Amino acid sequence: MAFQNQNKYAEAKQKYLEAKAIKADDEVEKAIAWCDKKMAEEQKDAELNKKYNAAMAEAKDLEAGKKYDEAIAKYGEALTLKSTEQEPKNRIEAIKALKAQNAEQQKVEEEYQAALKKGDDLVAAKEYAKAIQSYNAALVLKPYEKLPVEKADNAKKLSEMETTESDQAYQKIIDVGNKAFEEKNYIKAKEMFSRATNFRPADQYPKQKLEQIEALEKQEKLAQDQLTQFNKKMAEADGLAKANKLEEAITAYKAAKTIKPDDLVPDQKISELQALLANKVDPAAEEQKLYEAAMSRGNSAASAKDYNGAITQYEEALRHKSKDQTAQNKIAEMRQILDDLAKEKASNKELESLIAAADKEFNDSKWSDAKKAYDNILSKFPSNAYAYEQGKKCEIKLKEERDADIERVYRNLISGADDKFDNKKYEKAKELYERAVAQRPNDPYPKQRLKDIQNILNKPVANNVSTPAKSNQIELKSLGEETDNSLDEGAKKLQVANDQRKKNKNRKLVDKQKGINDKNEELTLKQTSQTLSADSTLAQIRIDNSVRDEAAYNKVQNNVDVMKEKSAGAIQSAEQSNTIKELNIVNQKAQLEAATQAVSVTNSALDGAAIDNDEILKKANSELGNVA
Repeated sequence: MAFQNQNKYAEAKQKYLEAKAIKADDEVEKAIAWCDKKMAEEQKDAELNKKYNAAMAEAKDLEAGKKYDEAIAKYGEALTLKSTEQEPKNRIEAIKALKAQNAEQQKVEEEYQAALKKGDDLVAAKEYAKAIQSYNAALVLKPYEKLPVEKADNAKKLSEMETTESDQAYQKIIDVGNKAFEEKNYIKAKEMFSRATNFRPADQYPKQKLEQIEALEKQEKLAQDQLTQFNKKMAEADGLAKANKLEEAITAYKAAKTIKPDDLVPDQKISELQALLANKVDPAAEEQKLYEAAMSRGNSAASAKDYNGAITQYEEALRHKSKDQTAQNKIAEMRQILDDLAKEKASNKELESLIAAADKEFNDSKWSDAKKAYDNILSKFPSNAYAYEQGKKCEIKLKEERDADIERVYRNLISGADDKFDNKKYEKAKELYERAVAQRPNDPYPKQRLKDIQNILNKPVANNVSTPAKSNQIELKSLGEETDNSLDEGAKKLQVANDQRKKNKNRKLVDKQKGINDKNEELTLKQTSQTLSADSTLAQIRIDNSVRDEAAYNKVQNNVDVMKEKSAGAIQSAEQSNTIKELNIVNQKAQLEAATQAVSVTNSALDGAAIDNDEILKKANSELGNVA
């Protein structure tokens, strides 16, 4: 095996072949096969490494050539070969960060150049203050560049050469006035231009601006007055037309047209009324015709699902027949449809929100909570297939967890029993094996172990061997060794007695320590047994909870079926089912909390006893050390 440990598989295989030639052996055959397998794995790894290294080399060349997208693709190819390697991941992240940084730098450079150009343009226009602001903006983008500072200084010098302090103050007033004028803040603009006029009476510019503002204000007021008069005259004409005073209405529409010549509505109204007069149409018949046309347009809009447009047309119909029940019913119908659509939209949003919350629980592997969330969806939306399928998936996951709990508890029982059996604690081992049999009756292993324990505990007792009867003769016991009663002899006897006393004391302490060790072992055994029992209890509670959940779910499903036949009864039934399910959940949580608390109390008590025993052991060891 030395060759194997050095990974010299080919050399190791050759040696095994030589050994096989001398003597065939199964172990040698296995070793040869193992070497073949390792050599094949090394070959496969070598080929994979070759492809991986080639991809990495090509990716690095692409990265060095600043072909970042191609480099990312090649690093990705390397990752597909060795998904656990960190280097290609790091390089991909680094390239992405570099690309983002380059893009940001490019943006800053563009803004910087634009700010410089704007400053240069403003200098050319002799707007030095604004130019300096633009150069300062460029400096903010690139704080360490000297060019913006130099340009700003130059603009400042030009400004100082061009204007005096008085000129700057005057220009500032003009700038504020121009800005207010552009924003149509005429009050502020008039204030600034008036100040400029007082500042420099000879300058015609602020005077011209004041004249423009005055003209604009007059124009706006005239337009507003014109609109007010036009609306008033149109309202008057509409009233006359409705009162069937057609000629007077035509006169009023013409008057409105003179107020606002570019408006086409008066022309349209005049043409309609003139047609009525020319054809001598019966006003009632015309109203009916207009009513029917409006109703037809409303019906067309309703068919096209333009419900608001339909309402507008039906309201137009009501203007021609003010108390028409059909039009009123149509308006009510359209509004009901709009209300229903709004409720449906809200319902869809609620469903999406509920599904999102349930899916989060599912994705977090919280199967029980997810199952409850999907059941809640089904109680509100019984025909939702997605919630039904997801609920089934949760049931499968919960069953897998139950099975895993049962298996873990059983394995703990067997492991604990085997440990007691190996340590010849047969009574405790027997207890644990019996519990294992009760949990899994078809497993032969614990049954066989119980038979083994039975055979060990019930060994046949050997026949008593008869001993020869003792003689009735009474023998006098020796009272000790003979002594000469000298002082030296007495001292020796005292020393021997003192040594014997120390030995007796040591033996008592050793016996006491052994008793403590036995008690500690018994406490540990008891703690293990109670922990296993608590584990079993908790697992059983989980199993019972899952069974109750399944029963509650079946009951909910039954209520859902009833809902499809009788909606009113089903709602009440679903509420009752949910109430029962909630009570079951509360009960289950209480059982789990009680069982967990019991385990905690038991463990605390046992741990406390173990600590006391440790203190006793320390004290005994200390005494032994003092005696020695």
